[in-house]
Amino acid sequence: MVLWTLLLCWPALADSESALAAARAAQDQGRTEDAIHLYSDLLAAGDLSPANRALAINSRGIAYKDEKRFAEAIADFDTSIKLKPDYPEAYNNRGIVERDLGRLGDAIADYTSAIGFKPDFAEAYSNRGNAYRASGKLDDAMSDYAICIKLKPDYADVYNNRGNAFAQMGQYDEAIRDYGTAIKLSPGIADFYFNRGNALGNANRLDEAVADYRDAIRIKPDFPEAYFNRANAYAAGHHFDEAIADYDSALKLKPNFPAAFYNRAFIQAFVKRSLQATVELENVAILSVPRGKLRASVATIDRIR
Repeated sequence: MVLWTLLLCWPALADSESALAAARAAQDQGRTEDAIHLYSDLLAAGDLSPANRALAINSRGIAYKDEKRFAEAIADFDTSIKLKPDYPEAYNNRGIVERDLGRLGDAIADYTSAIGFKPDFAEAYSNRGNAYRASGKLDDAMSDYAICIKLKPDYADVYNNRGNAFAQMGQYDEAIRDYGTAIKLSPGIADFYFNRGNALGNANRLDEAVADYRDAIRIKPDFPEAYFNRANAYAAGHHFDEAIADYDSALKLKPNFPAAFYNRAFIQAFVKRSLQATVELENVAILSVPRGKLRASVATIDRIR
């Protein structure tokens, strides 16, 4: 009789494993809403082992995070940790959401817990470094990035993150080097080119900055910030027509982009398109740029005339 009872359990266990695999597959394919439904149905059925239940709840939390449903994500990570108090990935994931919510102290504490349970958790060191950097604790951030690189030298994200820290400190050559390493390791990430373009622009290496923004746009055509920053680089190099075309593209992708209106207006003024520039500045005013700044800009255009 006991043997029969155990045999009756096997189909349920097999079904739960298949359902868990299906939910993971949906999540890997970017079908986050489908994944959430699959995880929820699976959890409601109650057929999972305790370890797999914690895993499924943690995975659903990641899906909630990706959908920016942060309260539900935090609740799932809390539950996952309650079920498995030594679950480093759940602490790390909760830390990511807390950082996104600006709760940097909580994020640092969770990353620290993750590292305590898993001392070789390279991603947690990188994430804690980001939280330290956002808190202005740059020395601590650099220390965490160095540990992460030692643990996982082929982890592109950490070089990008350390590049951001170098850029924040005004050390643009070091930032450019780290972004270059990130690109070498993962050449298909638009943000890496974008960030290096910013550092190159700040180093007054404008042609190289333009080239990096071009690569960022090639990889991610719907990237208004890349068009905007490339326009700024073109403008700094006095390529005004190209700059205006890029501001146009940025605004097409992101119509509520006051800085793009504002910069385009000044470039139009510089090339004597003063009437159009005045119209642009009125558009900026509608988008809630401070009126004092608007009045000063109009006065500047009047002087250019």
